[in-house]
Amino acid sequence: MVIRLDEHPNIFMTIAGALTTDEGAQLRFSSGHRNLFGLGHKLSFVGQAGFGWDGEGWLLDRYAPDWRTSIRYTAPRLPIKQGSFFTELVLREQIQESNFRLYRSGLKAGVSLSINQNWRMLVEYGIQRVDIDDYDQGLLITGDPWIEILSTRNHRWSSGGTLSTIWDGRDSPFNPKKGGFASLGLSVTDGLLGMASSVQALSNWSYNWDLQQFRFRVSNSNGLAVMRNEETLPFDQRFFLGGANSLRGFSRNSVGPTNYVLRPEIAFPTQIGPAIESSSLRENPAQWIPTGGDLFYTLSLEALYPLTPFELEHISIITFCDLGYLGFQNETLQTDSILEGDESIRYGVGVGLRWLTSVGPISLDLGINPAHLSERGESLFTPYFSFGNN
Repeated sequence: MVIRLDEHPNIFMTIAGALTTDEGAQLRFSSGHRNLFGLGHKLSFVGQAGFGWDGEGWLLDRYAPDWRTSIRYTAPRLPIKQGSFFTELVLREQIQESNFRLYRSGLKAGVSLSINQNWRMLVEYGIQRVDIDDYDQGLLITGDPWIEILSTRNHRWSSGGTLSTIWDGRDSPFNPKKGGFASLGLSVTDGLLGMASSVQALSNWSYNWDLQQFRFRVSNSNGLAVMRNEETLPFDQRFFLGGANSLRGFSRNSVGPTNYVLRPEIAFPTQIGPAIESSSLRENPAQWIPTGGDLFYTLSLEALYPLTPFELEHISIITFCDLGYLGFQNETLQTDSILEGDESIRYGVGVGLRWLTSVGPISLDLGINPAHLSERGESLFTPYFSFGNN
């Protein structure tokens, strides 16, 4: 009997990317050493960059990229055989959203535990600094810690821990036909570095049934956050809802409480003044700004019909119905949309296509918002597209 062992090279490099209507183009790069000290310890450098869409058009915004650089060290079988210790230094991360831009850096450490084949747990603790570079005034509501912070500086420090658990009983993580998935996370900001203490809880679950002629999937997500002294979370930590991954039929992060605010005054050059006068900016001098919230829930029903009878086993047609709610627990918190009585459950329906290719999955959905609020800029139809693993 001859046993042959082939060892993978210690130096590794991976590249992955995605293109989506929600988040634009994303590219992730990872390189490092997978067997430090001959113990299987891994040191990796991770870089991530991307470009969102420029306004409501289909051109990538090359002047406001998202990016992240970090160094991660992983030690398997510590502190126990089923565990893995890790520490990560985020050198710099820029997050560009439609209504704010921030920079983040920090250090965290934790332990990942594999309880069994389906069940994993994660415990971590870290500190971070957040710098606000730009934001829309409509995001600020009563009790937002940024109101006081921004009067003297544009950054804050925070520290805290996270406990999360994941159970995955699906037959495939990429194209599940049957089985379920559930996750529960609890994040605590301890207030040691000046940021008021808070608690956030997130839960997700889904289940898939294979009914021969078609597959059926139901999923649910819930979020709840509580902050000390009945304050509200800073706007960069609030929950947002809407888009391909939460509530189809709506643009990304557009569901929930909003404020109606004037657009900033801009002194346009005389050469482009006439063009601006006839543009939508002049016709709509104010805009609705989603504020996010501290309480949300969603429910999604989805039926998937594989085109196997047509010898297209990698292509499926789907129909879906999504509904969700986002708001504030404190009834004294008021935004312009709440004052107008628009705090309600929203829903969307639609159809879509799934195509599993050798270079990554392709998804195409058309969301329909039957009760769209045209005065808020909502549309009856919203398309979604994604290619690759984001």
